Amino acid sequence: MSLWTGNQRLKFTFNDWHVDLQPGDTAKEIGNRAYKLAKKMTIEPTNVFLIGGKGSGKTSIALAMMDMLRETKSVMFVNTAELLRLITGRYDYPDFKKRLIDIERAMNEVDVLVLDDFGTEGGIRSDLSNPKDAFKQVHKDMQEMLYRVLNARFDMNKNKVARSTIVTTNNLQEQLEMMYDTKIISRLIPKNKEQRLAFNGMQDVRGV
Repeated sequence: MSLWTGNQRLKFTFNDWHVDLQPGDTAKEIGNRAYKLAKKMTIEPTNVFLIGGKGSGKTSIALAMMDMLRETKSVMFVNTAELLRLITGRYDYPDFKKRLIDIERAMNEVDVLVLDDFGTEGGIRSDLSNPKDAFKQVHKDMQEMLYRVLNARFDMNKNKVARSTIVTTNNLQEQLEMMYDTKIISRLIPKNKEQRLAFNGMQDVRGV
């Protein structure tokens, strides 16, 4: 049920995280913190927020956490741009509709869900005269689906996360709040700073 960018399945482990590719100790610190968070997620559901520039390693760390957790948990990777493509194309391609039903069910139930490149499905407006309105609202059907998914992954009675979600994004929280209803953001992004990993100062290490 995973949705990969360009249908290319990705794999990465903590052993593949080479800290010498980045200046300073940031990469080492992020790797250590991510490993500890993954260990915590084996015991209790936890949301994790990975934020930083393009090519800085956010997806790689999310995949490493997912790889570690798959030994004891069910895991699923969803690129949000690919998810939006299915949502907007379901009227033109009937098979998309059935696939979306299965994907949403899996997103509801899986122990660990990775939402990759969250925010790319929004976009920037051409008229930037008002910075507070710079980012486009995400398609309402996408918002409604994610709202249902996040509600299913949250224990309302105990007011706590019921299933873990890992988010990677290039966008600041305030930018995401321009794209999404704040009810979605509040259910997704952890308030605890220990669960937020900022890839500040990390270089683009993509081999292009």
